[in-house]
Amino acid sequence: PSGSPGTATPPAADVARLKSDKAALEREVAQLRGQLKGTALEVAEKIGDTLHRSNTELEVYRNQMKEEVAMRGRMDTEMAVIRSEKRKLADELQHYKRNYNEVLLSSGGLEEELSDLRDQNELYMREAQQAAKEREELREYNRRLLQQVQDAEASRHAGDASPALGAAPGSSES
Repeated sequence: PSGSPGTATPPAADVARLKSDKAALEREVAQLRGQLKGTALEVAEKIGDTLHRSNTELEVYRNQMKEEVAMRGRMDTEMAVIRSEKRKLADELQHYKRNYNEVLLSSGGLEEELSDLRDQNELYMREAQQAAKEREELREYNRRLLQQVQDAEASRHAGDASPALGAAPGSSES
């Protein structure tokens, strides 16, 4: 019974207090929803910016790799031309050596001419060794270049598998 002395708060006051508490809680929930929505939009924008930046960097890197691969192809072609010319020169040299040896045998100055031929042969051997060294350096360069391309692709794939709220691995945020 309401209004009896010594009894608890009247039910109408409890209902009004509960309604006031409910309205305050609903306002707080609406405010938190707004904050959460804003935070989610900020996070989505940051993720979008990071992905765009990563894709742009990857495209630049891919273009550089394409240029390097094209340059490597040109270098391989040039090396093939050089090897072909070298074979032709070696064949021509052999021809001249045979003819020269025949002349020397008939002229009797074989020792002196043989020494000259040995010197020329040494020179050709040094040039051949240098060409082999350059070819090996080119192979090593090509191997490193291929490794960089593979590393970039692996890094990109690892970035695709990262959590949605993190920055992509390897992306620079400067």
